[in-house]
Amino acid sequence: MHPLRAAVEELRRSESFAWTLSHLREGQRGLRVHGAAGPFGPLALALAASELGRDLVLVTPDLRRARVLERDLESLVAWLERPFEVSILPPLEGEPYALIGAHGKVQRERVATLERLGVPRGDEDLLRLLIVPARSLLLPVPSPKELSTTAVELRVGDEEAPADLAERLVESGYSHADLVAAWGEFSHRGSVFDIFPPDTEQPVRVEYWGDEVTEIRHFDPETQRSVGNVDRVVLGAVREAGPDASVAHRFARSIREHPHLDMAPPLIQQVLEALDDEASFPGFETLRWSEQEGVSVLEHLPGALCCCELPDQVDAELRAGRERLEAACPEELRPFLPTPGDILRDHDEVHAEAIDQADLLLPDISWADAVEEDRLDLESRVVTRHGGDLQGFLDELRQHLERGGSAGLVLASEGRLQRMKDVLVEIGLSPHLAWVQDGETGELDELPENTLTLGQGLLAEGARLGGFALHSEADIFGE
Repeated sequence: MHPLRAAVEELRRSESFAWTLSHLREGQRGLRVHGAAGPFGPLALALAASELGRDLVLVTPDLRRARVLERDLESLVAWLERPFEVSILPPLEGEPYALIGAHGKVQRERVATLERLGVPRGDEDLLRLLIVPARSLLLPVPSPKELSTTAVELRVGDEEAPADLAERLVESGYSHADLVAAWGEFSHRGSVFDIFPPDTEQPVRVEYWGDEVTEIRHFDPETQRSVGNVDRVVLGAVREAGPDASVAHRFARSIREHPHLDMAPPLIQQVLEALDDEASFPGFETLRWSEQEGVSVLEHLPGALCCCELPDQVDAELRAGRERLEAACPEELRPFLPTPGDILRDHDEVHAEAIDQADLLLPDISWADAVEEDRLDLESRVVTRHGGDLQGFLDELRQHLERGGSAGLVLASEGRLQRMKDVLVEIGLSPHLAWVQDGETGELDELPENTLTLGQGLLAEGARLGGFALHSEADIFGE
């Protein structure tokens, strides 16, 4: 039995988890789950969503924490009965009042995430898990309907003039290039289009015969060699709210109609020129929400199990994000450009959806501090971080096994997995080895007491739940 599967089974047997699941089935919300150390908190949320057959939205304080959760959950959900597709919606966080746009990589990831949420599920069992840093909730996003209209779908046999395709690509935010080398670029040579969508690893080549699409294939941008033909491709928008002449026109008009435009700072003239020439400017992806309707990202996953990790920190991040944008908006620009109050979503509304209306909350409170009436105490505890003291870890592991406990070790590489197995054999712990991910031992349906299992995976930290101790590579080696 893989150690992560053992963790899933240990959690499934927990009375507190069973209690949580039953109350969720009854429609209760605002349940606080205490004692969720290490990976057992996020795993409890994913397991609950899997058991209920619901998508999962997890609001977390910041992007750094979201990245850790993404890595851990991609390893953990592989051992659940229902498959999950894990995504992050990073916050934009450009400097719109200094004409500094959000990083292109961030914009591409946001678009790819929103596009992925809107794509029909090929697998009926597939569930979606969206991790949302708190500040990503501050700005609206395009509605699912609007996103679906900006994507460009092509099928072999479609008829459309190549010039019309080029126009649609520009409207979706693609830029023309002589040679496609990066996401969001396209080139057009005669009857051949090369297009690099933001949500694919490889660009696509579309060939025409007259106005008919005759071939679509992916290709390697370095070698230009074809790597496989497809019958259909969806070319997602490069920006979640790409250049739109009508929005740009309204934005520019509101500036030009100001009675004291002649007293505006030079930056305002730069904005107007960019809007006239390109219907956009760096930072417009943030400021355009004063002229465009949007929705909460939660509307892209209706019916999802909504959860919030560390709600006090989430609330602090929501306030800090708002204060940051307010501080970045100088007084001399406020008469001419939208203020943060014009573009950010209402604080009370965001707080309500992130915290007050959440189905499950993982508060920053230890298992020992949980109030008795909460009754939702997983009683998982952190494991010792040995920081490279291998001998100290092995001594602790031996004592745990000798007391009748079981343990799982999750290591990142096959080489380190094999080396750890050799070390355990050398120090005489081989009788405790019930399963090792090396193909030499058969699968186990249950991990017996006093036994040890080793498996490959990525995990930021381990924890103990009941008699089972889950250790990550970072716990042992401090890496």
